Amino acid sequence: MDMEKHRETGAAIAPSAGVSPGEKNGVRGLLGGWADRLKTRETVRRMCAGGMWLGLEQGLRLGLGLVIGAWAARYLGPEDFGLLSAALAFVAVAGGLASLGLNTILVRELTMKPEEKGEILGTALAMRLAASSLIWLVCVGISFGWGGGGGVAYATLLPLAALALVAQSMDVVERQLQAGGNMRALAMIRSVAILGSFGLRVALILGEASVGMFALAGACEFGVAAVGLGWRVSRREGGFGCWKVSKERGRALLKEGVPLMIAGLAIHMQAYGDQIMMGAFAVGEELGQYAAALRVVGVCAFFTTIMQTVTAPEIARARKEDAGLYRRRLHGLYRLAMGVSFVTAVPLAIFGPTVVTWLFGEAYREAGTLLPLFALRLFLANLGVARGVFLTTEGMARFVLITAVAGAAANVALNWMLIPAWGATGAIVASLLSFSLTTFGLEWMDGRARANSRLMLAAMLRPWRGLD
Repeated sequence: MDMEKHRETGAAIAPSAGVSPGEKNGVRGLLGGWADRLKTRETVRRMCAGGMWLGLEQGLRLGLGLVIGAWAARYLGPEDFGLLSAALAFVAVAGGLASLGLNTILVRELTMKPEEKGEILGTALAMRLAASSLIWLVCVGISFGWGGGGGVAYATLLPLAALALVAQSMDVVERQLQAGGNMRALAMIRSVAILGSFGLRVALILGEASVGMFALAGACEFGVAAVGLGWRVSRREGGFGCWKVSKERGRALLKEGVPLMIAGLAIHMQAYGDQIMMGAFAVGEELGQYAAALRVVGVCAFFTTIMQTVTAPEIARARKEDAGLYRRRLHGLYRLAMGVSFVTAVPLAIFGPTVVTWLFGEAYREAGTLLPLFALRLFLANLGVARGVFLTTEGMARFVLITAVAGAAANVALNWMLIPAWGATGAIVASLLSFSLTTFGLEWMDGRARANSRLMLAAMLRPWRGLD
């Protein structure tokens, strides 16, 4: 039973057919209630345990990343830091293509069909390696084309940073760990890579390395993670021997993934297009200020990433088992997204400017003035991430594609108009308007999306109250 059908009938979780009201209130109802409570507690336990491990890993990543990012920003200066940010933003957008839209699909498939994991993982890895290698070559070609015009960020930094796309192909193993709820192993592997990357960047600063070496450091981090994931497969996940490539499976994954890939590209363009376009408008130093503010905002955004990773498998299981439970878990996810937004956005707006100056130095004082606007963007960004779990679980690839492309087109158009006049402030306003369009503006096109938008609005207006 899908959400729309459940909404139209107005039904809650209906009693099973053939069970009288007396039986419902008697022993069977009591035992059923106990079973439901035990099941819910076990689900909460798994989610909390997974969230704890991912929280520790993300805390390590963002804590060390903020420290080394601030140190590197001081060392490079606003202009070079802005150029590096533009190159990394371009690679991030290209990564939306390299993923082939498979990330959440793999979690769903591995959760629902664990017996077919060898074929699923083997096929996905082959597809990711081919796509990322091709995109890296394209990035190299683009860098040479733009390099002739003196574009230092693209001619020198882009090919080095784009190597990360090839190393990231191995993260298909992460989807297996997520689907199996093995967040501890995932967090440990990522943490080792984070520590290695931190040490490398410290050495680069102390050794007074060029900005190009900082672009290469990101690829090294993903390379270490790939080695760790490969070790995990060989020792604990049955090895690579059971992995195989299936053309039929590849076609099926690609058929569902291509709309999500295009949508992912559009979403990445919304997230990083502002930095790319600021670089295109030759506002390197102002882009450095903007990038410094984003570093601080990133610390506030990691809670939602953990929330999405932990809850996606449980919400997928709930949809398979019970429509009422599915709705409650979705609404709970949106309430959690709003709660996280309040807890992080308010301190960011109040204390952010002081924190930016303290971390990055007086050269980045202008970045602090951007944080109150960034705080507003956190609400839409967090809710959008949570909404993505619903869209993937429902398999609404076409709808995701339409809304994401519309939002990206609006973002590019607004950035084109507002950045020349308002600079970094115009880029933030453009993202606020385009995120609003993506999250709420087009929900009327689909019945399931309309029902889900009501859940989101209920969570926004009354985040302290659950569904009746």
